[in-house]
Amino acid sequence: MASARSPSPSLAGMSLRPSLLLKTLAILGILICIISYSYWNHLTVLPANFIHRKPLPSENFQFDNPTGQNWTHRIWQTSKEPMTALSNEEREHVGTWQELNPEYRHEILTDEMMEEYVKDHFHFSHPDIEEIYFDVKDYILRSDLIRYLILLADGGVYNDLDVGCEKPIKTWVPSQFQDAAGILLGVEVDNKFGPDGRTFQGGEDLFQLVNWTIMSKPNQPFMWYLVKCVMENIRNLAASQSQAISKMTYTIQDVLDSTGPAALTRAFFAYASEITNSNVTYHNFTKMTKPRLIGEVVILPIQAFGAGHQVEWAGWEQDGSELIHHYFAGSWKTDHFDKPPQPASVDEEQKQKEQEKKKTEEEEKKKAKQAEEEQRKAEEEKKKAEEEKKSKQAEEAANKVEAAKDEASQTASHDTHTDETTTSEPAQSTGDESGGSASDKPASVQYVEDTAKPTNSTDGQPDEQNEAAQAKADEEAKAKEDAEKQKEKEKAEAKAKAMKEEEARKKKEGEQKAAAAKAAAEKKAKEEEEARLTPEQKEEEERKKKWAEVVAAAPKEAPPKSDEDRLKATDNLADYDYIPD
Repeated sequence: MASARSPSPSLAGMSLRPSLLLKTLAILGILICIISYSYWNHLTVLPANFIHRKPLPSENFQFDNPTGQNWTHRIWQTSKEPMTALSNEEREHVGTWQELNPEYRHEILTDEMMEEYVKDHFHFSHPDIEEIYFDVKDYILRSDLIRYLILLADGGVYNDLDVGCEKPIKTWVPSQFQDAAGILLGVEVDNKFGPDGRTFQGGEDLFQLVNWTIMSKPNQPFMWYLVKCVMENIRNLAASQSQAISKMTYTIQDVLDSTGPAALTRAFFAYASEITNSNVTYHNFTKMTKPRLIGEVVILPIQAFGAGHQVEWAGWEQDGSELIHHYFAGSWKTDHFDKPPQPASVDEEQKQKEQEKKKTEEEEKKKAKQAEEEQRKAEEEKKKAEEEKKSKQAEEAANKVEAAKDEASQTASHDTHTDETTTSEPAQSTGDESGGSASDKPASVQYVEDTAKPTNSTDGQPDEQNEAAQAKADEEAKAKEDAEKQKEKEKAEAKAKAMKEEEARKKKEGEQKAAAAKAAAEKKAKEEEEARLTPEQKEEEERKKKWAEVVAAAPKEAPPKSDEDRLKATDNLADYDYIPD
């Protein structure tokens, strides 16, 4: 009987090795597949069906479509100027939206209209939104914020003014997402390095969503989430600058990161991660060729909303699926810094303030000194003029007195000479008795000596003449002084009158300017109102206006029974087909 032998150890080992090898190869294969999948796809699994954790909308919130289940047929755009003031290029872009979407209501909101919109929709239900909107003074941040608020409240399609429509809006929503879609977003940039060398922080690929065109139903969860994120970004930026929101300064990057497309992109990734309970990043969407749905948000491929050169940067070609065209006509970056302005140190600020204060004090001293010098010169000139006036008056009075004295002296001399002629003999005898001194002098010399002495005649005529001449001179001087005073008075009155006329002229000019400004404001308001009218409403207004003109031009000699009876008798009614009720 043959004994049974157990297999040799070597043979047993030979039988086990192939099994172990197969197991090892299987495990390695699985690991390689997992690593390859993670490396090549970088994709987070997004479940097809998931439970939304939607923010609950306010019951008091105002919007036109309360259910939020229908697309709002409204096109929204914003402008610093009314429709009538747009450039020809902007009018062409705007015209594409009206031409391809006649069933849509078109709204262009100016700054004043945007402020009224925020007050009407958020004052009572969400005052914090209204407060932060009015605190923001930068018009680009306001422009970004208002588009999100409009789409949140009323829904529709928002577009910048430099965006033209290529295909009707009713064809935009992918057919497979007609029921589930609530928001349409497009890709702006999808490349590692653009020609300008930009990348995301940390060297990640540059992937960014578009915010120059957004389509949304009202009251969508992501739009609530986006508004919340943007408001938080603005508060954080103000805190980083230690400034109130109204006092902030913004760089180009600040605008992009706080309210612009970068803020929109980050908010979407955070929202998608939250509602899917996974880490959603740009890896889930880069180089996508078909639209994807996350929650109620549809992300379209870059060809839909992206510009042609951006499509080329991403390595694709425009295949005719573009829905809009962005012309990049905006110039907002020229009004913002590339880098934030460097704040001065405390010492430098203090030094600068002291220098400004010193400069102001020096200017004030210089002005005061100049005023004193001018006043001193004016007083000196006035004093000099008064002295010259007094000197001239005294000189004239002295001349008149001297002339009167000469006249009186000549009269007295004539009388003395006559007396001497009649009494010449007694005078000679007297002279002989006194020693002949008088007879020894020539008659001419004797006459001069007699006339040089003051003559005191018994009748006092020379003194009276002198006093009369002095009185006359005083009267003339006083009359001249009174005339000068009257002249100064008339000059002052004329100056006061001129000042009064100038004030009246300025007042009239101000009233005219105010009236012109009022007329311009009324004209502008009328133009804005006309711009908001539909063609049918404009036609109705024209017909009413024409009717009023016809009524005003109708004859009024004999009062007719009615306006219609009166107009039928005129030629104007023959070609007029509109009679109001």
